[in-house]
Amino acid sequence: VRIKALFAISCLVRAQEAGLQQFLRLDGFSVLMRAMQSNIQKLKVKSAFLLQNLLINHPEQKETLCSMGMVQQLVALIRSEHSTFHEYILGALCSLVTDFPQGVRECQEPELALEELLKERCQLLRNQEEFQEELDFCETLLRLCFHSQPEENNMDR
Repeated sequence: VRIKALFAISCLVRAQEAGLQQFLRLDGFSVLMRAMQSNIQKLKVKSAFLLQNLLINHPEQKETLCSMGMVQQLVALIRSEHSTFHEYILGALCSLVTDFPQGVRECQEPELALEELLKERCQLLRNQEEFQEELDFCETLLRLCFHSQPEENNMDR
């Protein structure tokens, strides 16, 4: 039921401004965060995908998301046991920091240790074709937030 409800919400907020305004009024981003913390893989993926879509199509919401601690929450989710769901979390985090200095600054907070986490993830995912998109998001975050490249010579790209 929750997956179908999330699908309906996704359709409403992406298709019309009134749906988005109601979503915001009812603290929909907090609901998405709780869904991403659930034990139901499909619910986690769909909620992270919706978050990424909202960030891309409504960049004006980035400040709201940063103020509610979304960067820290997303990084905590990335630290969980590796899962295909991480691709969507990393995609949402990329969308949150793109053209948004406050998001970049939050990712740079030393207590998050995000740079090291991303470098470790790059090592884990390298040469595994099924995780290429996740690897791309890690490399993008390293470049945007830390102006660094992964630890490998990239001449073969």
